[in-house]
Amino acid sequence: MAPPVAGKARRKPDQPKRRGEGGRQEGGGHYNGPRKSDTEEAQVKQRMIMRKKYPAPLKAKIVLEILKEDKSISQLASEYSVHPAQLIRWRNTAVENLQLVFSDDSRNIRAMKSNYEKKIESLYAEVGQLTTQLSWLEKKGIHVDQG
Repeated sequence: MAPPVAGKARRKPDQPKRRGEGGRQEGGGHYNGPRKSDTEEAQVKQRMIMRKKYPAPLKAKIVLEILKEDKSISQLASEYSVHPAQLIRWRNTAVENLQLVFSDDSRNIRAMKSNYEKKIESLYAEVGQLTTQLSWLEKKGIHVDQG
């Protein structure tokens, strides 16, 4: 047995350990609280829930104000409640993609979009016509297999 250390009283074997006396805690001494990875996942989920979405017209309006340089980015950020870093990203995206507005691809995309919308309209009209014909046939007592 080791001699007692000066200034520390020895504990009898039947006395419970005091806080800070070392050794494992009762119950195996394992930490069962939240782990770092658990809290990180919760934070990521919370950020995903809290993420704001701004409509494109508002973004365009803000970027135009940034490009006018009448107000600083900090002023615009506080005015619109948007983080300054987000405003800088929007500005950079707008400046990088500005050339696309004047390219021939832009015209082609607009033409494809209008053709697509016309096609959708004609398909909806056809669906409406077929629905009307089907209901007319059912009123006449003619059963049509739809499988």
